[in-house]
Amino acid sequence: MTKSKRNSIKKLLLAVGIVGVLLSLGGCMNNNIENQKQAAVAVKNRLSGVEKIKFVQEGSVSGAGIWSVGADVEIEGKWYGIIAVIDGVSGVKAGFPLNHDHGGTKSSVKVIYSNNQEEMIE
Repeated sequence: MTKSKRNSIKKLLLAVGIVGVLLSLGGCMNNNIENQKQAAVAVKNRLSGVEKIKFVQEGSVSGAGIWSVGADVEIEGKWYGIIAVIDGVSGVKAGFPLNHDHGGTKSSVKVIYSNNQEEMIE
């Protein structure tokens, strides 16, 4: 095999690899939004008095294999930081009103995803 042919094969393999990575990243982004939707429902079902949920990042899987995402929740007109997971809340940041850490929210909640898409969840 000539050097020119080997270089062409290397370039082709590199291009295929790059396309594969880009496609998988696109899938992760869609998956992150789906995970955010599941997390929003779980947050609403756990925290009381939630008016809005805003995801401040896309979310990622930690070294422990758990997907989590930073989010802000509006309760009684004030914003508080939380760490959301698919099945609820794994942590609240300083200042969070702990009397709202149970019971769930019965009313509709506005959700703003990390891609700025918005929806109301019932």
